[in-house]
Amino acid sequence: MRYGLDGEPALNLREIGEVLWVGVERVRQLELRGLAGLRDLLG
Repeated sequence: MRYGLDGEPALNLREIGEVLWVGVERVRQLELRGLAGLRDLLG
């Protein structure tokens, strides 16, 4: 969603929050957790 992968348009935090029914801050937290997980995997 955030980066527009698979031919979809990129969305900002507010737009993602509307889709997921969560606030902007929660979207930011989830994004940071996901990126940290990727960093751990890629080492």
